[in-house]
Amino acid sequence: MAGSPAGMEWVSNIRRVKNADSSMFIGWRNGSAASEINGRMDKIIAHPRKEIRARRSVAVVPHIRRVWHSISVQETLKSLHVSLSEGLSEAEAQERLESFGPNALVPLRRETVGHVLVEAISEPMILLLLTVGVLYAFWGELWETAVVFAIIGILVGVEVYNEWRTEKALESLRELAQPWAAVRRDGQIREVPVIQLVPGDEVLLLAGRRVPADLRLVETVALAVDESILTGESLPVEKDADLVLSETTPLAERRNLAYAGTLVVRGRGVGIVVATGRETEWGRVAHQTAALLPEKTPLQRTMRELARWTVLAALALTALAAGLAYARTLASARDAILSGLALAFFTIPEELPIIITMVLALGGWRLARQRAIVRRLQAVETLGAVSLIAADKTGTLTENRMSVAAVHPSTRERRCLELAVFCSDTLALPAGSAGTGTTAGFSWLGDPTEAALLERARQAGILADDLQRLWLPRREFPFDPERRRMSAVWQHEARILVAVKGAPESVLACCARELADGSAIDAAAEPPPNPKAGALGPASPAELVLTEDRRQYWLQLADRLAESGHRVLAFAERWHQQIPTSAAQAEADLTFVGLVALADPPRREVPAALAECRAAGIRVIMVTGDHAGTARRIAQEVGFAPETPVLTGQDLDRLDDAALQAQLNQPIVLARATPQHKLRLVQSAKRAGERVAVTGDGVNDAPALRAADVGIAMGQRGSDVAREAADLILADDNFATLVHAVREGRLLFANLSKSVRYYLACKLGLLASCLAGVLTGVGIPFHPLQVIVLELFVDLGASVALVAEPPEGDLMRRRPRDPHRPFLHGRVLADLFAAAATLFLAVTLSYWLLPGPASASKTASTSSDLLAASSFVAWFAGHVSLAWAMRTDRINLWRHGWFRNPMLLLWTLLTVGFLGCVATIPCLKGIFLRDALTGQQWGVVLLVALAACSAFRVIRPLWTHREPPLA
Repeated sequence: MAGSPAGMEWVSNIRRVKNADSSMFIGWRNGSAASEINGRMDKIIAHPRKEIRARRSVAVVPHIRRVWHSISVQETLKSLHVSLSEGLSEAEAQERLESFGPNALVPLRRETVGHVLVEAISEPMILLLLTVGVLYAFWGELWETAVVFAIIGILVGVEVYNEWRTEKALESLRELAQPWAAVRRDGQIREVPVIQLVPGDEVLLLAGRRVPADLRLVETVALAVDESILTGESLPVEKDADLVLSETTPLAERRNLAYAGTLVVRGRGVGIVVATGRETEWGRVAHQTAALLPEKTPLQRTMRELARWTVLAALALTALAAGLAYARTLASARDAILSGLALAFFTIPEELPIIITMVLALGGWRLARQRAIVRRLQAVETLGAVSLIAADKTGTLTENRMSVAAVHPSTRERRCLELAVFCSDTLALPAGSAGTGTTAGFSWLGDPTEAALLERARQAGILADDLQRLWLPRREFPFDPERRRMSAVWQHEARILVAVKGAPESVLACCARELADGSAIDAAAEPPPNPKAGALGPASPAELVLTEDRRQYWLQLADRLAESGHRVLAFAERWHQQIPTSAAQAEADLTFVGLVALADPPRREVPAALAECRAAGIRVIMVTGDHAGTARRIAQEVGFAPETPVLTGQDLDRLDDAALQAQLNQPIVLARATPQHKLRLVQSAKRAGERVAVTGDGVNDAPALRAADVGIAMGQRGSDVAREAADLILADDNFATLVHAVREGRLLFANLSKSVRYYLACKLGLLASCLAGVLTGVGIPFHPLQVIVLELFVDLGASVALVAEPPEGDLMRRRPRDPHRPFLHGRVLADLFAAAATLFLAVTLSYWLLPGPASASKTASTSSDLLAASSFVAWFAGHVSLAWAMRTDRINLWRHGWFRNPMLLLWTLLTVGFLGCVATIPCLKGIFLRDALTGQQWGVVLLVALAACSAFRVIRPLWTHREPPLA
């Protein structure tokens, strides 16, 4: 333990420790780092407001290296013009943020509509369309040229809107997923985004948090930091704020600094920000890496590869169609060139990668609205394939709203609560302050179990400030899954007390005595005589020898409490003559004090969510570190079947891989589990072919989160390490939210499949119609202008209408999809080609079945205008009908509902309205139809197109897979 320099006093709203020589604040949250700060810092600190205002336009002040590890805490505070009791003011922090810029490795780039517009216009396909427009300006009619450029504007506008909407969704996700840090500003503890930290900010650190900037440490309590990301050193570095080191001390040995990006593995502390962003040690090394574009998801890569191959095929076939039309004198050179360009624009699937990214981004945005924050887009496409969920009990299946239910024996309640105050990393804040939770009128930062103990202590008149004003923390041995206990060493004058808290079987195994009465910890009283380590010796009047019978009594009582659904903690103590140097030394020959039972009610929405998982073919495994009896009781309360097997971590250790995979074929409950057990479970399930989602919140959960197909971190109680390792963050820590996310993932993939099938079917159908027309001698059935208009409506239908389709009724009664199956697999390809054939037939039959003059023209020369007019009308009617026919895969359209997709209705009305304008407005009729169709021919064309699409819907079950819903 290190305290601040003599004479310095600063007041904490959470904990305050005073004596003649030191004062110490025990803080929360993110970590530390240091070594430099932007140039001219001294002048800014000397005249902060004047200098900063004068330099507001400067994004980055010239850098001057400061050797922060070689100056004392007091000198650091003076240099940075900051008070430990108050921190920076909000106004001062804002001014420094404007001067030094955000705490980010790369400058923030906000996408504007102008940026997106420039990118859209510079795309090859838009340039190709502009080329068509320019050629029309030379070769075509004035009206045609005006229409071409108007359509170009609409297409560009649609693409800009889709891109901008996608970018805004991604930006919202980035903002939601960004880390936060606990800082002191205006004398109050609050959480701010890490990106808003500035030099001089006072940052609180706890285990499991990433250090958000380079810090000069000013307070440390058993603080250890993993700096392997920066120095390559595998062992955590013990930190000491009191050290003042030589200027030449190597970076890896600067124990009074903590560096951005490193990880607090144990203990707690406070640090002052001395460098942010690219000026940190990590920033100077890693900013180039951080600037790399995010990796594409597997589905995005698949679609880009598909688009690349389709481009080559489309260019070859359109060139063939235009070339044959000219060679067979079916079109002039001018018409052949314009038709070839228009066909190329239509058939090249330039929207395909955009549709994929847009669907994933908007899906992530919709998930965020349901309190599931996506950190990696890959999670959106993987969620729908999840077949097994390993979920933590506490806070995910339960409310994480702990309360003390009972203390045994009741005469020792005060002593247990005093030890609970000493054995706590959780900090109580005034009501209304920022924290991870609220309990009975006060906010807290840290663990909800400890918060419940602190609240019970407060109700009993035991205030943390009162105890910690007399006692000084000397050492802490944090909880770890192997020991299943933690201990803290506190000192008052010459008296040294070790307080221990943990699982009953773990704590009782270390106890040699038992407290005899309900005495409280009195700083003025003499401690009981303490025998030498390893020898029992005579018990004091206040203590009894803990016999084996009494040990079994307490263990059996703990079992009964656990089987009633309570979480049970045991408390013990020991008085030492010297400060112990190891956990083994501190936790030997303990005196048992008592048991505390805590209740955490199950979430009411979990049983329905579990039932939905069973219906969807998803198995759920409950994982907890609690007693097997507690796990069994809670599992039954949240909806697990009474016969669900309950295994412990020890049971898991005895199973080989084959036996474990056999267990995973059914829902199970895993109790007394460590993070290593969770990792093994994930790895075994993946080897068995499962798609695994796993939840976690602690530092040690990171390997399992990374190993899972979808790692899910807790937003309220999760550590920074868990969040960074995860693909998804549950903002409310709720299992029901996870099930909503799985449902959304399934819906996204289903709609994406429908949209892509429709989009490619339209491309293929039109290309087949053009090739058939050329090969049969009737010519290309569309004018170039018509093709351009068709592209506009197809893009709108695929990228706006079908992606907004609501879920089909049996979406969560289907088996999880196989993620290894190709996106365009057999049944999807059959559906795609059948839809393309439907459009092809609608276009060709509509012309060949026209009555009157058209029938006579079959043996004579074909009318180009009649061909183009009938094909255009048939295509419009056909592609709208096809979209409605493809909007459901498994259920009847009448059951699905005709009015559940407002975007599809709007697109349909827009398309029909445009076709009506073309039929009635003379100028549009002359441009698009060349006045070629009579009223009777209109009826035939529309009837043929609708009949073809209706037949497609009727016979579609022949090639689509109608997998029966799960029971």
